[in-house]
This record gives sequence, C-alpha cells and structure tokens, in this order.
Amino acid sequence: MIDYLRDNVDADLTRFVREVPNRADFLLTSQILPPVSVQSPLYKVKTADITISTAKMWVHNTPAPYSNIDTARSVTKGNFPLLGGKQAVEEFELIFQNIAAGGNQLQLENAVYDNVKNQATAIWARLELAAGSLLATRKVEISENGFIQTIAFDKVAGKTIEDNIAANWTGANAKPLSDEQGWVRELRKTGAPKPGIALASSELIAKMCAAKEYVSQVYGGANAPTVIAPTQLNEIRARWGLAPLVEYDTQVYVDGVATRILPADRLILLPDMTFETVGETQFGLTADALMMTTGGNPALDAVEAPGIVSTKLVEQDPPTVITRTVAAALPVLSNPGHFVTAKIA
Repeated sequence: MIDYLRDNVDADLTRFVREVPNRADFLLTSQILPPVSVQSPLYKVKTADITISTAKMWVHNTPAPYSNIDTARSVTKGNFPLLGGKQAVEEFELIFQNIAAGGNQLQLENAVYDNVKNQATAIWARLELAAGSLLATRKVEISENGFIQTIAFDKVAGKTIEDNIAANWTGANAKPLSDEQGWVRELRKTGAPKPGIALASSELIAKMCAAKEYVSQVYGGANAPTVIAPTQLNEIRARWGLAPLVEYDTQVYVDGVATRILPADRLILLPDMTFETVGETQFGLTADALMMTTGGNPALDAVEAPGIVSTKLVEQDPPTVITRTVAAALPVLSNPGHFVTAKIA
C-alpha cells in the first residue's frame, strides 16, 4: 500500500492550486472577464436593461405622474462544463525506490505539487481560449469529450451595435480612424459606455501605424515617413477620444498546436474596466469540492467549495500516484451589447 502522502494532502493541494497565479498574458480571464465564485453547479447571468426617462414636472395639488422607466430583464443559466484532467507522477519508480531505501517523501510531494501547478495552468489556458471565443463571437462552442454545446449570449434588441462589423485597412484608401469613430458613435447610441480599452494584435496595430489617415496626423509633405510608431498611434487616438490600444497576441497550445486566443484580424472595443465589465469568469461547484466539505471533519468550508480542486489518486496496478485537478467554470457575458467586435482585412 502506498501511504507516503498524508491523508489530508487533498485539502492542501486544493489550497495550493488556487494560489497558482494566472499567466501574466491571460488578460481576458484576469481583468476583462474577472474570476468570481458561484455557489452552484450552474452558471447564471442576470441582465437588466433599464431605460430611465427624465422625471416629469406637474402643478401643485395634482397627482404625481408615473415614472417612465422601462426594464427588460433576462436570466441565462446552464450546467457548467467540467475542465481539467489527471496525470501520473513522472519517474514514480525512481522516486519510490528512494523512499523505500529510507529517503523521505519530500521528492514525491514536490512531484505531486509540480503536477497540480501545471494542471491549474492548463485550466486557465482553456478558460482564456473560451473567453477569446466569447469576445470574438459572443458565444462559446464546446465539442470535447462528449460535451457538445453552444453557449450564446444574446444582446438586447434595438439597443446594440451590429455583429457583422468589417473594414479594410490595407491600401491607400484605408480609413481606420474614421471607421472606429463611426463605430463608437453607433455604440454610444445604444446606451453603452464609451470604450476605455481596445484589444488588437500586433499585426493589426502595424496596419494602423501604416495607414495614411493616421500617418497624416503626424507627418506631411512629399518626403514624409510612411509609418508612425505605436506610441504615436495612441497619442493620436487620445487626441480624437479613442480608447488606448492594448496589444494582445496571446497563444495557448491546443492538443500540441499553438493557437491564438483572439483572431489576429479582430479589434475589440471594451468599456473602461473601472467603470463596467462586460462579463466574468464564473467558478462553480464540483462533486470533488462538495465531498471535501462534508463528513465529520471536512477538509474545506462550504464557502471555499467553488473553484479549482486538486486531489491525489493512488493506483496499485501498476503502483503509481496520479494527480487530478478539475474545475466547473465558464466565462460569461453580462453586458453582451456593450462592446464592439470588428473584423479587419
């Protein structure tokens, strides 16, 4: 029997794995759609679109008129997909040989903790990929390991900018500055806040830097430079009231293949995050966590249940230790009509 790992190691693993930092370049799941805990196995998004008309004036000694406040409420909910996986401790035979020869179990514990750290990073990577799909298409399409579902977040009719925004920013006639100003005007007409951040790939930023409309804001004349620097680009944008550009080229590996989170041809205009978020990354309840909160001596308090959970599995045939790290989680949109997704050729 393999008993070199303490009985309560699962609670320690779970607390450890929740402290594993999200990757610095995973901007979507750390800031744009920040993580929140949900005490449920279901994701749930409540939206309330409220239109408040000005108050009415009336004469003394007459009844007050009714306020003209229109509210459209909706609730989107469904089962969280499970994500994560399990992995055997590498070189277990060599580690176990050292323990059997009188060595301590620290090497085995270190190997277990290294496993769960990598598994937590893999979970965040999958969520970042889903968040990219959500911002690019307002939906997450899942077809993995028997889970087949399209999770879409509809916008309020009549109070949203169209989805199929497209523009060509290649060539002498490119108008990236004018195009974006027009999109922002249309967005503001819907009641959405002014964009405070613009996500773009380095490829798209290079197109803007070479666009004559932007270059002419800095240089003129026959022998003028044909491109400007990205810093100059943001200076021009600030002058015209456009959101600062944030370069986003993050990639993850999907089945060993490097895959972009956001397509290189997308411009995403989002509200200022200090004013409003367009959604969040919800972490719900797993059976693993619920089992750890029950019994005479629960390893986790009920309030700690939502989130990533790591456990160890001991196999006898062949003898090995397996780490299992799982989460019930999904990025969701609470304000799907308050941002712009533009496809740029």
